[in-house]
Amino acid sequence: MMFLFRTLLLIVFLGGAAFPGLGAPTPSPSPAKVETPAPSPTPPSVPLSEIVAQGDATEAKRREIETGLLGDPIVATVDAAVSTLSREIDAGRGDGLPSPTLEMLPALEAQWVKTAETLTGWKDGLSGRAKWLDTEIARLSEMEALWSGTKAVSSDAPPEVLQRVDKLITSIKETRKQAGKQREAVLKLQTRVAEQDARVAEVLTRLKQARNEAVRSLFVKEGVAIWSVELRPAAEESLAQQGQNSFSAQFTGLKAYVEKSAGRFVLHALVFAILFGVLLQTRQGMEKMAGRMGDDPALQRVRSVAEMPAATALVLSMLASPWIYLQPPRLFLAFAGAASLIPAILILRRLIVPSLYPILNVLIGFFIFDTARDLVAALPLLSRGMFLSEMFAGLLFALLLLRRSARSPEADGFLRHAVRYGARIALAVFAAAFLANAFGYVRLSMLVGNALLGSFYLAVVFSGLVAIGDGILMWALCVPPLKGLGMVRRYRPLLWERSRRILRWAIVLLWGWLTIRLLSLNGVVAEKIGEILKAKPGADSFLPSLRNVLDFGLTVWATFLLSKFIRFVLEEDVYPRVRLSRGLPYAISTVLHYAVLLLGFFLAVAMLGVDLTKVTILAGAFGVGLGFGLQNIVNNFVSGLILLFERPVNVGDVVQIGDSSGVVNQIGIRASVIRTSSGSEIIVPNGTLLSDRVTNWTRSNRQRGMEIAVNVMPGCDPACVIDLLRQVAAAHPRVADHPAPNAYFLKMSPAAFEFEVRAWTNSYEEWFQIRSELTVALHEALRKEGVALAPAPATPAVVK
Repeated sequence: MMFLFRTLLLIVFLGGAAFPGLGAPTPSPSPAKVETPAPSPTPPSVPLSEIVAQGDATEAKRREIETGLLGDPIVATVDAAVSTLSREIDAGRGDGLPSPTLEMLPALEAQWVKTAETLTGWKDGLSGRAKWLDTEIARLSEMEALWSGTKAVSSDAPPEVLQRVDKLITSIKETRKQAGKQREAVLKLQTRVAEQDARVAEVLTRLKQARNEAVRSLFVKEGVAIWSVELRPAAEESLAQQGQNSFSAQFTGLKAYVEKSAGRFVLHALVFAILFGVLLQTRQGMEKMAGRMGDDPALQRVRSVAEMPAATALVLSMLASPWIYLQPPRLFLAFAGAASLIPAILILRRLIVPSLYPILNVLIGFFIFDTARDLVAALPLLSRGMFLSEMFAGLLFALLLLRRSARSPEADGFLRHAVRYGARIALAVFAAAFLANAFGYVRLSMLVGNALLGSFYLAVVFSGLVAIGDGILMWALCVPPLKGLGMVRRYRPLLWERSRRILRWAIVLLWGWLTIRLLSLNGVVAEKIGEILKAKPGADSFLPSLRNVLDFGLTVWATFLLSKFIRFVLEEDVYPRVRLSRGLPYAISTVLHYAVLLLGFFLAVAMLGVDLTKVTILAGAFGVGLGFGLQNIVNNFVSGLILLFERPVNVGDVVQIGDSSGVVNQIGIRASVIRTSSGSEIIVPNGTLLSDRVTNWTRSNRQRGMEIAVNVMPGCDPACVIDLLRQVAAAHPRVADHPAPNAYFLKMSPAAFEFEVRAWTNSYEEWFQIRSELTVALHEALRKEGVALAPAPATPAVVK
């Protein structure tokens, strides 16, 4: 009994696992699951049958990577140059950066900006190299894993195959090791370049601060008056020794630069030789043109420039000097300025009246004096004295120039006024610079005075460039390939004048900007202009900035100019050379005009800062509005496009609409213009030309038929009359031979015999006059033959 009781208890407590229906109402927790470890992934491998083929392909890829490790010189270039550049930065930067003058700051900033650009180029090159190395190292790792797995699963392969796999794995490891070393070197170089870039950025920041400080201190008196006894220190005793040291240092620097830049001088000489040869050919062409064109004043001015090929080639070659000579010393810049100014003056002496020669001569004297002053720039007292002498001489010369310009009968009015206003400005600036320097405002006076003289030198050089440019433009328009263009043959003077105007405006703008740079205000002016252009009416205003508005206006203006130029080229040079059906050139030009304007409009809208995706939504809504409110305008616009493509009516056709007829002068965007024979113009909507009945007299040809009724008295021989009428019509000089004129006997009655003459003429515009002449000729022929004319039959009355 006890055994049965224990058995029942065991079933009650343990039966829930095997018999759920017998357990407690709450289910028992399920036993924990035993995690089965996931099988390790099988390493990639190459099938035994493909080991040889894929091994060759892998070896080719490895060799390609190995070649790439040796092919890029960026690492060697930067490694060799970064140390030198670091020393140059140390020499130019220093811990105590001197306070350069406002005149020196633009050159210093340009020098350091070039250094920053060099470092940026190195950083970009090293970054690209590092990315390439990362990619190739990952590829080599994949190759090694593939062939290591292949070796592990190919233990039963022949020994030769296993040796090949081992050799391939070894070469892959060696190449990856080389790539890793090069990546490490690249990363180190990137760090060194980044450090130098940070130092350059610090120098640029300090230069900007120095520029702002120099601008603020311009009106601060930093010296003593010229008559002060404080200008006689004991240091004057060593003036000669300081001057000798300054001269020696400058000439030593110039000599070192010349020795270092020997290749650049050879390049400059090559540019000069090429320009000299081209200008010699130009001079010969000018002489031939002079024989054909006679005494054209413009051509004579151009010839006077072409007769000096050496001076012209020197001026043009000096334009390339900023790109040929990098970071030259101050003394070298003085010699380069002389090499540009003197030949430009020689060219201008051939173009101006003799009364203006003294201006050029005095400018040469000023330039020589400036060069001497640059040599003693390290001696403040001597440099200041020379500057005062130069400003006083300029003051006297401006006074003399004012007196002579008022009594110069040789110069034309514009040139005389220009010289007079320039002399007045020079007088004021020279006087202000002299007084400011004399009272101790040395920085301000030297800045203003040097900027004025530099502006004069630039004006002389640019005037010579304008004269040279005029000659080049004239020569280019008179030689192939431009010579063969129809628009050049017909509009050569106009094209030359427009080109000269563009050149002059470009030179004036460049001269103005360089003058601002001489005043060291280019940075300030650029910042202020940028602020003005970016300014908006409000902080959160949706209105565009002034720059967006200007961009919009300039884009629209340029679009119209481009469309006009394209149509001008097509009409003057393309259409006359190809055979197109009548009306097709006008259709092509009009469609291109619409296309260019549409493209320019969207570009202008984008320049305005409008999101074009929103414009698309607005265009859809606008299209719905067009469909309802502007149906007539849209209909006429689409009709105009159909007229241009289908061309049932062309410009120049003679059409008749209702009671009005005339010549189609224009097919516009909405309406067409028809000029009647009486001189009036009819504006016809384009939809009318497509929907209404239009008689086109000249659509297929320019012939016009003429019908002349002839009534003679009964009793004549009809055959003789027909023959006579036909002969008279054929004898008229402006009656077409094809189709030939003819005469017909239409009606016979007791009162009259009715005939009709039908003829054609190719002169459609004069058909009315020709018809009148032919009627008179027919009447005269019938009268001579004795054929009496009968009265025209009366129109029968209509009985109502």
